[in-house]
Amino acid sequence: MKRKLALTGIVVALMCSLYAQSAPPSKKIYAQKLVDDLFAKRQDLVSMGIHVTPPGQPDNVIIASNVPTKVGKKSSDEDMDVMRTGKPDIKLKSEGVYDIVLPIYEASGKTIGIIGMNLRCQKGEGESVAVKRARQIVDGLKKKTPSLGKLFEAVP
Repeated sequence: MKRKLALTGIVVALMCSLYAQSAPPSKKIYAQKLVDDLFAKRQDLVSMGIHVTPPGQPDNVIIASNVPTKVGKKSSDEDMDVMRTGKPDIKLKSEGVYDIVLPIYEASGKTIGIIGMNLRCQKGEGESVAVKRARQIVDGLKKKTPSLGKLFEAVP
C-alpha cells in the first residue's frame, strides 16, 4: 500500500512538472500591474477595476481588476455616464465602504476611461474622505499612464 501511494505521488508530481513546462508563461498587462501595485500598498481598497475601450474594439470594458472574473466585462451605462460627463458616481455600498467611479486620464490630461473602486473608510470618516482618496489614486495613475496604449503593454 505504501509503495502504491508513493508511486501515485511520483506520477502526480511528474504530471504537474510537465504541465508547468508546457504552459505558456502568463503575461500581465501594465494596467493590471497598476492595480496589483495599488492593492499591495493600500489597505483601504476593497475592489477596483480599470475600464477603457481597447484599441480596435467598440466597447468600454474592464481591462484590469483585483477580481479576475470582472476582466472583460462591459462597462454599464451608468459607468459610461461618468466618462461622458466627468461627474463622479458615489454610493455608500455598506457601512464604511464607498463605491466610487471616476474618470481616468493619461498624463496629457485626456480622458481615457473610468475607474471603479470600493474604498473602506474608518469610523468617523465619510464620503468626502473617500472621494479625496479616490482622486489621489486617479492622480497617481495619471502620472504613471503616458498613453492609453501603455495600459495594454505586457509586463513581467
